[in-house]
Amino acid sequence: MTSDLQSSAPGLYDRPVVVGADIAFNTAGAAAGIALGTIPAGSVVTRAWVDVLTAFNAATTNVITVGYTGNLSAYLGAADVTEGTPGVTPAGGKGPFPAETADRDVVVSYTQTGTAATTGTARAYVEYARVR
Repeated sequence: MTSDLQSSAPGLYDRPVVVGADIAFNTAGAAAGIALGTIPAGSVVTRAWVDVLTAFNAATTNVITVGYTGNLSAYLGAADVTEGTPGVTPAGGKGPFPAETADRDVVVSYTQTGTAATTGTARAYVEYARVR
């Protein structure tokens, strides 16, 4: 059984593209979102995931989300990422999502509450395929 997008829908999609960006507990502008790239209208986001490289340690909550301007958690919400433990979450990534109706400026954001974090780094990824 094939599990890749091109085999399941031959002739409809270009090869997948992966965009990514790093974020840390002290990245300037992290709450508003750090740019990963732009996903063209009509494209399908096939997966989104975060690789936590160093655990985030804010006292109360650490929240990493992945989305786009206007909906910061469109692809990964607060419950999807385990910020306090190094590793890839969610396991295998989350997706696919419906085709985009407009160009989307994809971002990763980090917010925290309680005593401020002193550690934490991660890399966020979004994989998408363009419609031919």
